[in-house]
Parts: sequence; structure tokens; C-alpha cells
Amino acid sequence: MAHLIKREGSPYWIAAFDVTMPDGTVRRLKKSTKKTKRDAAMEEALRLEALAKKEHTADQDTASKAYAT
Repeated sequence: MAHLIKREGSPYWIAAFDVTMPDGTVRRLKKSTKKTKRDAAMEEALRLEALAKKEHTADQDTASKAYAT
């Protein structure tokens, strides 16, 4: 589940979430939402998380090859 971070001096919210990579490792990704309102930023954070998981998550064939290595 994505969560939000606000850095000092920045008007924008940062989305932070974990993504399982094709090799089985888990990475914490942080992406700017470019939103100043928390509600809009959370919607964008969830969208960014879904895109990252779709892009980085291994399919069954790739996961099997990575595990065999």
C-alpha cells in the first residue's frame, strides 16, 4: 500500500511504495506525485504504485527462470 511523504520546503507530496522485482528482491520506490493536495496525491500515489507493480513484477515464466538461476 502506498503512503505519502512531504519533504520540508517542497509543496509536493511524494508517494512511497514497495515493488517486488523480477529477481525476487523488494525495492522501495519514491516518486513525486506533483500534487499539493493530500487527497489528490493519494489517488496519484495509488495509480503510480499500480503502474510500477505492473511494469516490474515478474510473470510466472520470468520468475521461474530467475529462481532457477
